[in-house]
Amino acid sequence: MSDGTLMGNVSEELLWDPKVDSDAIAIGANGGVITLRGTVGSFREKQEARKAAQRVFGVTAVNNELQVRLLDSREDADLRADALRVLMLDSLVPVTVDAEVNDGSVEGAVGSWAEHDEALLAAWAAPGVTHVDDRVRVEY
Repeated sequence: MSDGTLMGNVSEELLWDPKVDSDAIAIGANGGVITLRGTVGSFREKQEARKAAQRVFGVTAVNNELQVRLLDSREDADLRADALRVLMLDSLVPVTVDAEVNDGSVEGAVGSWAEHDEALLAAWAAPGVTHVDDRVRVEY
């Protein structure tokens, strides 16, 4: 598959992913290796763009050079409220998971590794989050 075709296929995959602003991302290809460049609004969007590119047939590796630029500076209380709201709205995250903002940690107890992973993904989705310190315990 040519690099041009591969770039087009990755571009289409990014376009159809609602978690990614494809207009902000430049795509390069070299022998199956995709390079993503540009600026996105969250760390989760950066991660989702990488995952979208990896889904495309013919992609052998992804160099994710996307930069994250947060759109606003926020108070800790506002950031914590948004993080808790995102955690609460995710039905796969137990209510035992909490968020603290002073040191960027998300902590609590969950019943499985699937709930653990979902809690971390949800925490990254909160607007303004720049770091997530994983303190979520799996308790059987």
